[in-house]
Amino acid sequence: MAPLSIQSGVKYAKTLLPKTLMRSMSTVQTTISRHMLPLNRPRCFRVCTYRRMRRRSLTASSLDELLEQAARVFMMSYQFLTLVLEEDGTVVDSEEFFQSLPNSTPLMVLEKGEMWTESKVRAEMTFIIVAELL
Repeated sequence: MAPLSIQSGVKYAKTLLPKTLMRSMSTVQTTISRHMLPLNRPRCFRVCTYRRMRRRSLTASSLDELLEQAARVFMMSYQFLTLVLEEDGTVVDSEEFFQSLPNSTPLMVLEKGEMWTESKVRAEMTFIIVAELL
């Protein structure tokens, strides 16, 4: 008896499976893909500039889209923008990290040469709380 090729093995396996089962497996795969791997949906973010004087709510479904919107709204050069978490200055530099952020995350857009600094109001509040504890 001659050995089976991979193609003939696949054809033989298909004859064993009823077409309804093959269709239902395809439906299950599509359903799992929809629920487990959702499409990037637009989400709202609160974006401010370096000095925290200008703030806007921007809606985007990707990091690039949000940077483009910030560049347009704040009249900045897109090529030199960096996006960071306003709270602690963590750089948002990958699409995966961006997608993990919850809605309404406060972000800061920085131009070339600007570096994140803690908010003066937040620093004063921290100082007051620490002083009260002492």
